[in-house]
Amino acid sequence: MIRPMNPGDRQAYISMAAAFYASDAVIRKVTVQVVESVFDDIMAGSPHIEGYMLMDEAGAGAGYALLAHSFSQEAGGRVLWVDEIYIRPQYRGQGLAKELLSFVKEHYAGKVKRIRLDVEADNEKAIALYEKMGFVPLNYQQMIIDLSSTASHDQ
Repeated sequence: MIRPMNPGDRQAYISMAAAFYASDAVIRKVTVQVVESVFDDIMAGSPHIEGYMLMDEAGAGAGYALLAHSFSQEAGGRVLWVDEIYIRPQYRGQGLAKELLSFVKEHYAGKVKRIRLDVEADNEKAIALYEKMGFVPLNYQQMIIDLSSTASHDQ
């Protein structure tokens, strides 16, 4: 089951985000203060970020997803970024990421022009799933500059 985050999800989300950012799935780490701030933005109804909980059959938190909104002239309008998907290790391989991506595609059909995500080049299982779900590679190299003092510069 997939549902929007609610205030009672704070600790579960913070715990899972800490595990996500301690993993090899990310290049750049973030602090717990950043994770807490994102949760607060979600709870405040920010138009830029949405948070979803992925639940197991018993209703326990099995993972989370963050969706971010942007705009692209190249895409011809609104773009939805699947910013983060995290699934706890014991729930991996059970179809939760596929369920999430199906939900996103259905929920945002007609509302956005493009759904976009990024993935580590060596994450072959995720890439295979994304391709199976219809995602195609964009041959762009992403570049960033952090303007916030809260961003970590560990590489």
